[in-house]
Amino acid sequence: MQKPGASEDLTKAAQLFQSGEREAALEIVENIISSDAGNAAAWQTLGLLMLRSGRANDGIKALRRACTLAPFEPGNYTDLGLAYLEIADYPRAEACLISAQSLGPADANVEKMLAHARHMAGTGNAATGALAKSVDGDAEAHYAKALEFQRLNSVDGVIENLRKVARLLPAFAAAHKSLADFLWHSHGLRALTGAFGALLELKGEDAGIADQAGEAELHYRMALYHDPDLSEANAYFGNLLRRNGKLSEARECYRQAAEMRPANAVTQANFASLLLALGELDEAGKYADLALKLEPGFAEARELQGHILLAQGDGPAAARKYLDTFRFDPKVSSELFT
Repeated sequence: MQKPGASEDLTKAAQLFQSGEREAALEIVENIISSDAGNAAAWQTLGLLMLRSGRANDGIKALRRACTLAPFEPGNYTDLGLAYLEIADYPRAEACLISAQSLGPADANVEKMLAHARHMAGTGNAATGALAKSVDGDAEAHYAKALEFQRLNSVDGVIENLRKVARLLPAFAAAHKSLADFLWHSHGLRALTGAFGALLELKGEDAGIADQAGEAELHYRMALYHDPDLSEANAYFGNLLRRNGKLSEARECYRQAAEMRPANAVTQANFASLLLALGELDEAGKYADLALKLEPGFAEARELQGHILLAQGDGPAAARKYLDTFRFDPKVSSELFT
């Protein structure tokens, strides 16, 4: 819901821009966003104005934000697809235009742009892959079903419906991220809800978990491909990569997450523990100290400091840290790598 007067202000901004008063137009839109950061229409308008001002990268970021805030609005994906066409990023344009087309109604202009994007992307569109297919269904309805199944603790129902959303809206980054979360943690979630047998009946425990982890990795990659600013996706994807032994790639995910979430103690602790595993002790100590500064009662961060001190050869100081850890309760966080 827009704040009163916002729609009129956006119309005024568009008129000012058309008359050549670009800075005044941008100021109006930025002021709206400053007071209402969840206004998808304002982000969409800002993106279009920036594109027309020759600021393609800033415009794309704003349009991504509009898609995040209003993921079932076809116009947002159309505008973002057009922006990608302008910078010759055809695979992303294709995914956006497929998403716009799925949300309908039929639009000859969207179909024409999509045909052009597909032609220019060629047959080797590895980024979109098998997900970039038009399929029948109502994306918004499937998303609503996924939320309802989540409320009912039905892991399989959530996954089934999010898969459909991801196919219908391949540019919906948050849907890929949510699907990846459920796929990766599905075995644990099933155990918690008493439905773990459903996984075992499919392929056996080890094979089923491995398959779902592989699919989760794909969807984390898709989420970050379409929205690199999804800090939580970087954090969780880093955990998955680390679990799979891909430490260098996990390091980059953690680094980006730490930069985007400077006040999140768990994010800093995860980065510190990976740096310790890689032998980067000074950097590890810096991030462990930051985690503890952000959250003084973070027991695992204190233990991590002890591990770092021990690796640096300071056994007595490490022992004191280990003893200090017992004064605090363990951290409860799905993001914390253990």
